[in-house]
Amino acid sequence: MGNTLSTRSLLMAGALYFVGFYVLSLWWFYVGYFDVKDVFFQADPSSNLESFAHGSGRNAVSHAFIELISTPIRLIEFALGAIFTVDEPKMVREWLALTIAPASSALSAVYFFKTLRFFDIQEFDRVVLTLIFGLCFTNFVFAPIPETFAISCLLLTLLSYYFFACGAGEKKSNTFIWFCLALGLTGITITNICIFFIVYALHLFRHQEKNYFETAKNGCLLCLVAFVCVLIYYFVSYEISGMEKGNEGQINWIGRYFSDSVWRFAGNAANLISAFFHSFFGIAPLTYENEFQNFSLNLLTFYRNTRQYSVLVIAAAVVGVFAYASIRHIKMKKWNELYLLALPILGFNFFFHFVWGREMFLYSQHWITALCLLLVPVLAGKRALSLTILVLIILIDIHFLLNLRETVIIDVLPRTS
Repeated sequence: MGNTLSTRSLLMAGALYFVGFYVLSLWWFYVGYFDVKDVFFQADPSSNLESFAHGSGRNAVSHAFIELISTPIRLIEFALGAIFTVDEPKMVREWLALTIAPASSALSAVYFFKTLRFFDIQEFDRVVLTLIFGLCFTNFVFAPIPETFAISCLLLTLLSYYFFACGAGEKKSNTFIWFCLALGLTGITITNICIFFIVYALHLFRHQEKNYFETAKNGCLLCLVAFVCVLIYYFVSYEISGMEKGNEGQINWIGRYFSDSVWRFAGNAANLISAFFHSFFGIAPLTYENEFQNFSLNLLTFYRNTRQYSVLVIAAAVVGVFAYASIRHIKMKKWNELYLLALPILGFNFFFHFVWGREMFLYSQHWITALCLLLVPVLAGKRALSLTILVLIILIDIHFLLNLRETVIIDVLPRTS
């Protein structure tokens, strides 16, 4: 194996990660969590599972490709049916659909590790930092849940990897690959096109040495083509299928979550800081009671109000300490590319959700890769600190898992079929 982790070992680690979270996904599926809308921090596993498995559920312009995922699922189910007797094809499709999020998160961890190879840090640090990334609370929560967020995290991690690979000369920049990344990111979550533009523009300016005008022109053109292709696919596919379009992404739906007062802006900012902290340490999630169909339940949230100032202060203090620790690394040449990529992505997410958003932790998969990259200069070489953070993350994950059934659902029957 030498000084670098072998490809075989990396794939085995990724496979182990996938199996662990797929088992967890099946458990939550049979307990009944995925029957409930908005149960995990306003994630919607019920409609997403319908979209993944059966091709109808969200039907949203903001997630135009989500029903497309059902195509390979149906093909695999058809192939299995040709070999074996399948009594319940719907259930088989749902089992297959539950692999999407764990596989996406496992690949995200693999490519995060591969991304760290472009920085001058020891292999031990790369392993620990990858474990922090793979087990941090946002990945621990969203890896088992049928949702678009784990897929977004994978595509954003691939985008970051390709940016650094092109900069290091390991990969030759290919416009078609950039376009595929833009198309996939936009089709999974439409606002991802903004993050793609940031990264692609940085690539053009830094690696292709384009001037400001060429960078803006080429970046906007590629993003516009990808955006239009996604919209054309969405409207044509629903005209052909005759399915009713979902409300998400429509003007009235967007308007519901725009900030319209100073207090709401301030609340968004506070809850974004809280969400950045909870991306790593999922301490004391709140619950609120709701009625869904024929049973009562508690829905998880990290949305903080005036009764939770103590948690907000802790979150702000931790974020502030790491931000301060990062300052002395910003001017170091070996970290230039890292900061140029990560800071604009975090800045976009903060200012976008400062204006628009619901439960801020819901969007943490869109910034976790950039946030973990920012930890690299601070934690590389500081093994006691990085291992302490890793142990804390694991302990908090275990505590969450052990207390989940008593915390979340009050009265729900598990699946019997």
